[in-house]
Amino acid sequence: MALATQHQSLETGGNQLMRDLEILHAYYKKWCLKPNPLKSETGAFHLSNRLAKEELNVYFGGERIRHNQCPTYLGVMLNRTLSYNQHITKTAQKIKSRNNILSKLTRTSWGADGNTLRTAALALTYSATEYCAPVWYTHTGIHHTYKIDVQLNEAMRVVTGTLRSTPTVWLPILANIAPPQIRRTAMAKKEWMKASTQDGLPIQLSINPPPSKRLKSRNPIWMDDELKSEYNMHSKWNELVANSLGTRNLNLVADISGALPGMDLPRYTWSRLNRFRVGHGRCRDMLHKWGIEDSPACDCGAPRQTMEHILTECLSWGHPELILRYFFGNLLDK
Repeated sequence: MALATQHQSLETGGNQLMRDLEILHAYYKKWCLKPNPLKSETGAFHLSNRLAKEELNVYFGGERIRHNQCPTYLGVMLNRTLSYNQHITKTAQKIKSRNNILSKLTRTSWGADGNTLRTAALALTYSATEYCAPVWYTHTGIHHTYKIDVQLNEAMRVVTGTLRSTPTVWLPILANIAPPQIRRTAMAKKEWMKASTQDGLPIQLSINPPPSKRLKSRNPIWMDDELKSEYNMHSKWNELVANSLGTRNLNLVADISGALPGMDLPRYTWSRLNRFRVGHGRCRDMLHKWGIEDSPACDCGAPRQTMEHILTECLSWGHPELILRYFFGNLLDK
């Protein structure tokens, strides 16, 4: 249970809370209940750096309630300025631990197929990431959301078997999971429609009309213009990809929101198929960039041994069908 009040003075706000707590304490006393003030805490939310270390002096049942600079409510860690930095940092660390569990299901040459890993990633990683995302997804925490997106990119690399050098725009396409920001905005759109259109919800008293904006750097959910119009994940994803058409081989994908062929193939085949798709694999050109090979030249005499060169031009490897058979074996016969 949470009690909240708003005032320009911390002292006055604390006194208002104590009056409410006195009513609550009288209720407990009437019904022979004994509250435990040690399990309660107070928190103050404001943008005054001068009062950053000020604490609320609130008493409940004769005992002072502990003040917490970053209280947690319903699983969301709140800080003084409501930038959600601490919550996002903690969530990113949780995702990193779950990515370690996800990586145990596979390695370079063995492991679960793409469909199984995708389902596991959505259940383990994305479920923790998107909990209460409509609260912090906007520009209020945009400076910190990269911490989460980095870990989500790592989860998609595990699903797809791609290398770290793979452009991030490829990862959602190969994993058949919409980009993180698009998923968060879609969730916020759903919650906003529910809060603003469903009759009888108490939150409507606070958002109709919405509060005024306090700082230019703060963009609460009711300031997001995307939520006031039709939001289509597929079109937004296409728009994002259209801005990255310079990425290698990206123009070869007909439907970015559909599952690409091969997700049900064995791990060895699925990962190598994706590396040929994105043009990032263990070819000499890439190994030379990583400092492993002395030269990017191919054995056939070409100056650069890229993934495209191996697949379509290399004389040392022979006919492209032989290359595909070497990597994908008897699957070609099927």
